[in-house]
Amino acid sequence: MRAAGMHDSCLWNLERKNRDDRGGKNQYRQKRMRRLTTTRMRIGIGHAETVELPPAGAMEMWEFHPDRGRRIDAVREVARRAAARPEDYPPLAEAIVDGDAVALAVDPNVPHVAEVVAGIVDTLPRERIGSLSVVLSEEAQEATAEQLRQILAGLGEIEVTIHDPADRESLGYLAANTAADPIYLNRRLLDADLVLPIITARPAGSLDPANFDGGVFPAFADGETQRRLRGETIDAAGQDDREAAEAAWLLGLQVLVAVVPTADAHVARVLVGTPGGIRRAAEHQVEAGWQRDVSRKASLVFACIDGGPQQQTWDNVARALHVARHLVRPGGTIVVTSRLGERTEKSLRRLAGTETYEAMLQRIKKDRGRHALAASLLLQLRQEGRVLLMSDLPAGEIEALGIGAVESTDQLLRLVESHDSCAIIRSAQFCGIGTLP
Repeated sequence: MRAAGMHDSCLWNLERKNRDDRGGKNQYRQKRMRRLTTTRMRIGIGHAETVELPPAGAMEMWEFHPDRGRRIDAVREVARRAAARPEDYPPLAEAIVDGDAVALAVDPNVPHVAEVVAGIVDTLPRERIGSLSVVLSEEAQEATAEQLRQILAGLGEIEVTIHDPADRESLGYLAANTAADPIYLNRRLLDADLVLPIITARPAGSLDPANFDGGVFPAFADGETQRRLRGETIDAAGQDDREAAEAAWLLGLQVLVAVVPTADAHVARVLVGTPGGIRRAAEHQVEAGWQRDVSRKASLVFACIDGGPQQQTWDNVARALHVARHLVRPGGTIVVTSRLGERTEKSLRRLAGTETYEAMLQRIKKDRGRHALAASLLLQLRQEGRVLLMSDLPAGEIEALGIGAVESTDQLLRLVESHDSCAIIRSAQFCGIGTLP
């Protein structure tokens, strides 16, 4: 097994602990591995909640966590400083001409998103801006939008909306791509003189397309395009980056904000600069964090969805499953730990049917709804092994999907006791599989 080369939230150091029943000392084969001072496994469950479980008997454990990037407490101030001194771009205030319309295209999964956005807005010359709008992608919860409205309330007239891919009136035509497909994006982005994406820095091999080009596509595209790409993602087990890069180029994106998460879904770093500058800064961190020559996989994988309510979605369950499937042995067990409370929709409810695997997969692909990726991954993984979900949903609703429900930490302990190897992925929704075998 190889630890993924990722940004700070996913610069995972692989820490291998070989134990025997007599308590033999730990052995490490990678010179960059850092010795653990604890004999307990820490599993993240939602916001500021972890469970420590002692390993049982003879076990190999892999624990994935960042070796750099401690959490930042003064997030707003750090974002403000980053916007005043971008990596390879003038200060944002100098990029604005009198009367400009400015639109911030925001990924709601950014940790501490309200504070990050407020820090960026603090640096903008609001007296010279014609209009300022904040557009959250469809994944945003209304509570997240309201939190933004409250923190921005004293900063002038700022419109905060959630992108609706089904609302044709809110969309506009950008151009046709190289395949002659029309590109429709949120009209507020098309009408803006300056579009400033605020994204979560995601590594190569994540379920999303590479977002260092701006992350606006397909997040802010029309519903039909999003459904088409979901179907293609199910077929290819990942998204093609080319359309996203082309849309960003056609929109003329010049600068973006990338937020690097920590392992517990806080902010490690805020980067501001051109897409190329941000990519180079992130890749430098990726190179520093790679671990190589580790071939083993685990029979038990915990994929933790750390973070607050905005992180607890089926979209992030899909992202976590996408990574976990590359770390688990054939026939092994994946446990997603979360505080998920989002109810199931049509694609997920199809998993309760009695159709054949092939028929069910075709129906899910035809649905191409918001939860189609999560549904397709669950369908495939329950064929390959065992999948369990710890959430705030009723156990019966989870079990109707053909997967197991974990309702207590005692159940987690029993799982650990029944396996000979275990991997823990903290903030799995932010991770990728770029360097995994």
